[in-house]
Amino acid sequence: MDRLAPPPIHLLLLFLLSSLLFFIGLGGMGLTDRDEGRNAEAGREMFASGDLLTPTFNGELRVAKPVFVYWLMTLSYHVFGVNEFAARFPSALFGVALILMHYVFLTKLRGPTVGLYGALMLLLNIEILALGRMAITDSVLIFFTTLSLYSFWLGLQEPGSGRHWIWGFYVGMALATLTKGPVGFAVPLITVLLYLAATRRWQLFWERGVPLAGTLLFFILAGPWYT
Repeated sequence: MDRLAPPPIHLLLLFLLSSLLFFIGLGGMGLTDRDEGRNAEAGREMFASGDLLTPTFNGELRVAKPVFVYWLMTLSYHVFGVNEFAARFPSALFGVALILMHYVFLTKLRGPTVGLYGALMLLLNIEILALGRMAITDSVLIFFTTLSLYSFWLGLQEPGSGRHWIWGFYVGMALATLTKGPVGFAVPLITVLLYLAATRRWQLFWERGVPLAGTLLFFILAGPWYT
């Protein structure tokens, strides 16, 4: 596995390009999707009421989606005011973070050149750009499910202290679950189970994957919302 540190110039380039594509004109268009409107309004009502535990829409309890994105929107409203830019800001922010995380992961595996090309390819994916410019849960969900899978891989492959990456597998699943419900853990978990079944690396996962402690951590983080 390539141990080269990501060159700062690559990170700066990707940060500037992704910020440009995700943020320029972000608030220039009204809310265009039904879910955009509902999410933005639920976040606004949470911001107005100060109740961070009970999301509402038109004054009625809204539990169609978990609470994490509403928390992000509430914080964004505090900083930027209540407007389209603020409602979409969390999605754009996590879109930028996804590009940078993808680059760092590929660089660790295959070096900075592959990392840069891979990150640019992801950045130019129309769907990734579109989701990162809408006030919906998908951009945040993609970031955390990807974080979970990358952490799983690094936790199993990295020697020594690098094994601590495995905790990101459980944290990523928990935050993805708080973002969009069961799909947040289903996607990473099914992927990992298929990989372990195909490679027969169950013993390695038992030794390095801290499955018992990790499962406990997952429920500590995600469980309270569902109880």
